[in-house]
Amino acid sequence: MKPLRIAMSPRQRWRRAIIFASFLLFPLTLTYFSPVVILQGAIKGAVTASAITFVALFFSGLVFGRGFCGWVCPGAGLQEPLAAVNPDAVTSQVAGKVKWMLWIPWLMAILTCYGLAVATNPAGLRLEPDFMMKAWVSIDRPMMFIPYFTVLALIVWQALALGRRGFCHSLCWMAPFLILGTRAGERLNLPRLRLAVETSGSGGCDGCSSCAACTRACPMSLPVADMAARGDMRHAECVLCGECADVCPRRVISLGFRASNANKP
Repeated sequence: MKPLRIAMSPRQRWRRAIIFASFLLFPLTLTYFSPVVILQGAIKGAVTASAITFVALFFSGLVFGRGFCGWVCPGAGLQEPLAAVNPDAVTSQVAGKVKWMLWIPWLMAILTCYGLAVATNPAGLRLEPDFMMKAWVSIDRPMMFIPYFTVLALIVWQALALGRRGFCHSLCWMAPFLILGTRAGERLNLPRLRLAVETSGSGGCDGCSSCAACTRACPMSLPVADMAARGDMRHAECVLCGECADVCPRRVISLGFRASNANKP
């Protein structure tokens, strides 16, 4: 199903401008999101900038869900324009499992290295956020363009091969931190950023015309219309971009901060 093409709302103009600016700054921030640097730091007992970032992403999920993915992530600023090249919806269930198959052993390796570093060093871990960086800039020498373009190639490959935000579905190592943070926020019943629909007594969506504009507009290829019909807008892959809310002709979907048991706008 191709994404819906309508006049862009002011909120979406701002959102897309932010993620594109984040992508342009990616040469400066790459190390802060690096899955390799955190492992190299763990081996040497150093708490790196990426380690701090990944912990911060988990805690951001408690309140903002996967809002980082929709509003800040540099990878989003590259992938969303690529939807014009391959607008196909990502429907493969396997793609969503791949990132977990990669993430779990990667995280276990990091925790093991940190554990060994603590066990063998009486001083414990050292805070070194500028690990492998000079002047806090990721690409500070020509060799650093190799990992930069490698990451870009992975993102482009998955977006073109799978469809809309293919990398987010299949290979992103940051998504699991946010998904787990979101689930923890749900368990703690914390008010957080979430989508909601106007519901009837039966739990379905009041006022929905079943036009499926929300589904076509979703950059994550989610069955938003079906979610709205159930009266439950929760989905692990939802990045809370608000596209569905902004294209809904009857404005039955909204994006805002609310408690987990508060479904209505």
